[in-house]
Amino acid sequence: TRSDYPLLEEAFGTRGIPASFSAAVGFFTRGEVRDLGHLLGTLADPRDPLEEGGFLAGPFSGLPLGEVLPRLGKDPAGDPTLAPGLEVRRRLRHHALLEGGAAALETLRRDPSWLGIHPPEARRRVLGNLRAAADLAGTYEETFGPGLPGTAAYLGGALSRELPQPEPELLEEEDAVRVLTVHAAKGLEFPVVALVRLEKAPDPRGREAVRWQPQDRQQ
Repeated sequence: TRSDYPLLEEAFGTRGIPASFSAAVGFFTRGEVRDLGHLLGTLADPRDPLEEGGFLAGPFSGLPLGEVLPRLGKDPAGDPTLAPGLEVRRRLRHHALLEGGAAALETLRRDPSWLGIHPPEARRRVLGNLRAAADLAGTYEETFGPGLPGTAAYLGGALSRELPQPEPELLEEEDAVRVLTVHAAKGLEFPVVALVRLEKAPDPRGREAVRWQPQDRQQ
């Protein structure tokens, strides 16, 4: 069941194996999506201390996490360590004010140098979630126009409520393990299949659970 996804994701991550979890609905709980929300928030209002804190703690400021706390509440303009990150924010803000928040997120896809802070096995998911966030922002702007404050508030509101938004599926050419429930499988579309979690105890509601018995292989 999808309730087993977190355990399986941890297992694949420990081994450094990229994996995609079909029909997972934790998009707005992902750290990289929160980073994008704070980025749009600080692009819309660089003086907002909460959004600035999220920006400093995210991958776009260039700061290690241990150096974020001492800088909270201080004027970042005179800090030479922050100069590269502030230049990134300045360029993205200029782009977003002219063309909208979705366009600013799209520029991150064209220059993914910031992905270095994420472990290699997570980068496919992070890029997929960036693509999905840009698509959501674009859908909003198609309806309400490319106003940066509105787009930032829309994404920030969804993040604060942790709406059950599905995560993007793998593209055909992407090389990763597909994880899905038996119910969601179409049949024989995969050359190699591993069936996991057969060791689970019977359902407490009285339903029978599948049990693997090595001695019963003829069945």
